[in-house]
Amino acid sequence: MKVLIKSLFTPIYYFFWSTYITIMGSIFRTKIESGYDIPIIINNRNRLTFLKKLIHSLESKGYSNIYIIDNKSNYQPLLDYYENCPYKIFRLDKNIGYLALWKTNIYKYFIRDFYVYTDSDVVPTDNCPNDFLDQFLYKMRSDKKLMKIGLSLNIDDLPDTFSMKQQVIDWENQYWKNESDDCKFYIANVDTTFALYRPFMKGGASRLKMYRSKKPLSAFHMPWYNDSENLSEEENFYIKNAKTSTHWTSK
Repeated sequence: MKVLIKSLFTPIYYFFWSTYITIMGSIFRTKIESGYDIPIIINNRNRLTFLKKLIHSLESKGYSNIYIIDNKSNYQPLLDYYENCPYKIFRLDKNIGYLALWKTNIYKYFIRDFYVYTDSDVVPTDNCPNDFLDQFLYKMRSDKKLMKIGLSLNIDDLPDTFSMKQQVIDWENQYWKNESDDCKFYIANVDTTFALYRPFMKGGASRLKMYRSKKPLSAFHMPWYNDSENLSEEENFYIKNAKTSTHWTSK
């Protein structure tokens, strides 16, 4: 009976949610004029090497409106890095996990306009065009029902030294199949990988309209390039201290 009730009310719930997002977006006019103006919010815990790679990638592509949410990290080299980091850091007093933006009041700073939210271990490829956020913004503004656009994650260059290579490929293949009407994107759910959100949109809405971009608009999910038999000291520390996890860290 509970399953039947849920199946009946879930579509209604998502209909009202998408309507709410559309209405609120029309009331509060966006001030974003360019993809380079969009705030990029990085969720991080005990990641230093990947965080630095992500920030370097963004800076090299011309992005500087960067923010970091730190989930009570205890990796000392990262804490040392924060001391001279030029970007605003929201330091949490506990590890909330990958939904930290929306489970705290931090979202109130960003929710009224377009914003990017990403895990710290997702890095745009070198071939990803510098203006990829302009392309995302144009697409979202031209399709009012589109709530979220994320970078696709490469799976065709994973090293054999990564022990879960085949499991990742088998799982991620589903996101590379269903093309959008204009054949420029894939119709696919996006979690907390690098993604642009419509104003008032929050995470966890799997039934709302989402796209993943086609190559060359793609990214590396950095842990997939690890040598599983020879993990770095930092990676071992991260795994040992990962109290909350995403789909892949739990494995």
